[in-house]
Formats: sequence, structure tokens, C-alpha cells
Amino acid sequence: SNGINTERSHLLNAWPGRCAGQCVPRHQHNLRLPMDSIELLQHDVQRKLGRCMIRLQQYERVLKSMVATMAVHGPVEQLQAVQDTQVAGARDRTLGQLVGMFTGNYLTAVSSDVEGGQDEGPSVGGQSNDGAWASIRFNITMPPERYAETKAGLAELVAVRNDLVHHLIERFDIFTESGCR
Repeated sequence: SNGINTERSHLLNAWPGRCAGQCVPRHQHNLRLPMDSIELLQHDVQRKLGRCMIRLQQYERVLKSMVATMAVHGPVEQLQAVQDTQVAGARDRTLGQLVGMFTGNYLTAVSSDVEGGQDEGPSVGGQSNDGAWASIRFNITMPPERYAETKAGLAELVAVRNDLVHHLIERFDIFTESGCR
């Protein structure tokens, strides 16, 4: 029990605006609760926020893997290097960029013409390649209604993530009961 209280105190001290154990709501008209009640509510908010952030990072990680590996093309002896470059390029992308790349390049509606990829063919940069060339591409194709729903759902995921990360404490006063609920 003492370890939990110590951990809770450590976590709660990370909240901005905390002064010497006092609960100071931003809005004077909000109901103040005893500090223990506020701490419990804040701990619950922190736990839920942490869980959301982990889930969002899992989504981002899956999208990075998919975007980096759904299409690869080049000389056979360089395919691993090409894929390594694509993986490195996806590593620093934001969730919004990844969703845009995924929905723009690999997610298609049934009625869409699926291009064979972005292959340059056996001629790279104007130079002929006499070696073996390989190309592989995966697309996810679905009915137009489902495509629109999926694309809108992914856009909403990005918007919710951005709101959560950038505007949570602007929207909710975590020093009041109503702000923590």
C-alpha cells in the first residue's frame, strides 16, 4: 500500500500547476474535493491516458511496418537494401503522414484502377540495368463504401490523437472532479 501511495504521489507531482499539495482549480466556480479524491481521479485519468498513448503507438508501429513493406522493387541483389531504406524512411513519420501514405498508396476501392506500383522498371536513373529486377506490391482493396468508412475512421484516429496529445489539459481542468470525469 505504501508503494502504491508513493507511486501515486510521484505521478501526481508531474501534473502542471501542482503547488505544495494544494488543489487549485482554474475556475473558482468548480467544486473542490478533498485532495485524496482529486488524486484518485487524476491517477485514473493518467492511467487511461497512458493506455491510450500505448494503443496509439501500437497503431503507429503497425502502419510504419505496413507502409515500409507493402511495396518493394529494384535489382534483385539490392532488394534488402531498398527495403531497409524504406523502413528507415518510415521510422520518423508521424501518424498523420503514415495514414496519408497508407490510404493514398495501398488502400483502394474496388472500382479504383490499381496501378502496378511505382516501378521504374529495369532502367534506373537513365542507366540500363542488365541484372534481374524484382517488384512486389500489396494492396488492400474493398468496396467503395467500406473504403470511405475506413479512410474516414483513420482520419478520425489522427484527429483524436492530435487532440489528446496537444489539447487535453486545455479542454479538461484536471484539478476538479468534473474535469477528471
